[in-house]
Amino acid sequence: MDFLLLILSIITGDHIIPRSVCPELDNTLYNLEMMPLTLNQRKSAKIGTRQMDLAKRWNQDGLLSDEGLKAVLEEGKTE
Repeated sequence: MDFLLLILSIITGDHIIPRSVCPELDNTLYNLEMMPLTLNQRKSAKIGTRQMDLAKRWNQDGLLSDEGLKAVLEEGKTE
């Protein structure tokens, strides 16, 4: 049981597209991925190729608004 608690305490859910960039994705499961706590703490709210590609796909699938896509793509240009 202690091992399970240890594992649960070091694995966290992380937003693929940061909520600071696109708040509408804050509570969506498809925008979450599991990662070690230490990596999550070092990661910043960066938008790279992966995030921009996902945003385009989610927009095409009707899961992300045009405004949300625009916000992600604009933030990606500054990286």
